[in-house]
Amino acid sequence: MNGRNGKDCPVQPLGDERPTDIYTNHPDADGDQPIVGIDGLDLDKLKALQKDVNKAVEEYDERRKKEARAEVEAKARELGFSLSELADGTGKAGKKARTPQPANYRHPENASLTWSGRGHQPGWIKEALANGTSLDEFLIEPKSSS
Repeated sequence: MNGRNGKDCPVQPLGDERPTDIYTNHPDADGDQPIVGIDGLDLDKLKALQKDVNKAVEEYDERRKKEARAEVEAKARELGFSLSELADGTGKAGKKARTPQPANYRHPENASLTWSGRGHQPGWIKEALANGTSLDEFLIEPKSSS
């Protein structure tokens, strides 16, 4: 029996005997030719098949990324740019490096512990707030009341 693109495909009918090969006579999603039949496989063979499929998908994705990257680089060169120039020099399009925010809060006993007031609260702030301490007590430059 012929498989995809006219190449030989080891297809076995699903009569009374289970196929010894992993191919069966089920149509694939396109209605084309046989795809892998998994009904008669034991767990070890299923896991091996899963590993092979995952690897094939990863390799396919990598090939597609490589092709897309080559196309984009060619188009950038055609327009007189390098890809890194268009990607803002960071290697990540549209993302710029963050600058650290200045510290607004400092631990009263350990000056090396600071917090900008953005993002997750550090443990020492959480602990102090849980014990009833006001966040204002940790301000590096307390707000003046005018």
